[in-house]
Amino acid sequence: MDIGVKISGTAHAILISIAIFGAPIFSSDEENPIQISEVSLISLEEFELLTKENMPVFQSEPEPEVQEPELEPEVQEPELEPEVQEPEPEPEPEPEPEPEPASDFDNGVFSPYQTFEQTCALPRTGTDRNGSSFPDTQGDTVDENNWLRSSSNELYLWYNEIVDVDPADYATPEYFEQMQTFDTTASGARKDKFHFT
Repeated sequence: MDIGVKISGTAHAILISIAIFGAPIFSSDEENPIQISEVSLISLEEFELLTKENMPVFQSEPEPEVQEPELEPEVQEPELEPEVQEPEPEPEPEPEPEPEPASDFDNGVFSPYQTFEQTCALPRTGTDRNGSSFPDTQGDTVDENNWLRSSSNELYLWYNEIVDVDPADYATPEYFEQMQTFDTTASGARKDKFHFT
C-alpha cells in the first residue's frame, strides 16, 4: 500500500473520531464567561469639570521678574571687496599621437624574408665576438613580424596550415605564437611539438 494512502487514511480516522467523540479543542469555555460593562459617553466640557473638581488647588507664588540685559549696538564690520581671481592658465594641448604606420598587409602575398632581415625595432650596436659590427638597421615591430611571416611561409614544414594574420596587429612575441600550425594528429597530439620562443 502506498505511504500517501496510509497517511491520508490515518489523518481522516483521527478527524472523524474527534468529530464523533469530541475533544478539548471543541469544548466551550463556561468557566470564564464574558463580562459586559456599561459605558457612557461624556463631552469634553463635562470631562474638564470632573477633573477640576478632583484636582487639588495650589497657590503658586508669583515668579520674580527677570530683567533682560540690554543689548549692545552691533558694530558693523567693513565690507570686504571681492577678491579678483586671476584667470587660470590654459593647459597646454596634449601632443597628438603619432599615426601608426599604415599596414600594407595583403593576405597570402609574401615578400622574401631577406627583405626584412636585420631590420629591428631595437637594433644591436657594437661588435660581435669576431669584432664585426652588427648589421642591424632601424625598423619597427611590423618589420620584425613581416620577417617572421615570410620566413615561416618559406621555411616552416606546415606553412600552408598557418593562418595568415596582419603583422601590424600584434607585438612580436604574440605574432611568433601565431606562426605555427594548431592542427593535431589523429591521436589528438599537436602536430608541431617544437614551436617555442
